[in-house]
Amino acid sequence: MLSKAKSKAWQLLIEDSNRPAEEIRLATGLRVGVIEQMRGDVQKRLRDNPEF
Repeated sequence: MLSKAKSKAWQLLIEDSNRPAEEIRLATGLRVGVIEQMRGDVQKRLRDNPEF
């Protein structure tokens, strides 16, 4: 299960996978490295499954 911060970051990245990491960091408090890793996961899922 994802923490509230990770869940929020995941949602923000799904809405716009090119959203600046700093903007997500300010909204969630997560480290930029974590956000960039999540961005890669979101982009891969969107690429593999466009209906996601």
